[in-house]
Amino acid sequence: MSQTIDYNYFVSAHSSRRRPALTRELTKQMYNAPKESISLAEGMPNEVTFPFKEINIVLKDGSQYSLQGAVLNSALQYIPTQGYPPLVKTLKQFTKDIHNPPNWENYETLLTNGSQDGISKSLEMIVEEGDSVLVQNPLYTGTEIILKPYKVNLISIEQDKYGIIPKQLVDALENCKAKYTEEGGGKMPKVLYINPTGSNPTGITMSTERKKEIYSICCKYNIIILEDDAYYFLHFLDKQPESFLSMDTEGRVIRFDSMSKMLSSGLRLGWLTGPKQLVHYIELHVQSSILHSSTLSQVRL
Repeated sequence: MSQTIDYNYFVSAHSSRRRPALTRELTKQMYNAPKESISLAEGMPNEVTFPFKEINIVLKDGSQYSLQGAVLNSALQYIPTQGYPPLVKTLKQFTKDIHNPPNWENYETLLTNGSQDGISKSLEMIVEEGDSVLVQNPLYTGTEIILKPYKVNLISIEQDKYGIIPKQLVDALENCKAKYTEEGGGKMPKVLYINPTGSNPTGITMSTERKKEIYSICCKYNIIILEDDAYYFLHFLDKQPESFLSMDTEGRVIRFDSMSKMLSSGLRLGWLTGPKQLVHYIELHVQSSILHSSTLSQVRL
């Protein structure tokens, strides 16, 4: 990466106090252990007690498949917090093939309960009460309600037909810089939330050139970009948009993808991709809240 980022700067005080859950770490280890291994430490139910014998799924095109035996048992059991290992592997390769970000080895993938869950936990990982947060205007209401309890100062950046306006972003950051220098306190914004493809609610799709401008500004002012791209595959362009992740030479993008718009919103599955050092803290939050996203939803994919 072109410069070294101090990721500790972006981790909130409460998030920095998170520690791994021992049982979750053991589950991760057991998934890679020999099949004959027996663990008494994870609290996993005995699979013979599951009341399900078979689950059949038929798609609208007539194709069908069945979950049974060992695969069904896996779909009904605890899994590592990161996600069902075969699906994690597939999504990693998919993300790499589509976006091909620089320094791919520095990124990690985490399954979430839809992208909303990932956005919520990412903001919790970064934001302190009273912080200033950069957002597009108008703002997706789901993000607004996440931030409301933190009593943040929302700095709204207007959009034109190409996306958020670079000059407005620079002016906002310079105003913050001047204000905090004059008052001798306060903190610069650390994060920009953006919805670049089919922006909710305007429908604007940010141009590649505009993204490059915004990314350059975020590098200069040391800003993490939260790229909420649930509509990435729903657009009217001749080719797939170039994502912020694809141009992330410095490791300052956390990207959110979703199954909701293409497969089913009820599956409640999404995934995030970001610098390993930051995804680590988000994973710790998942360990202490939902343990992992629905195994059945993951295995069905």
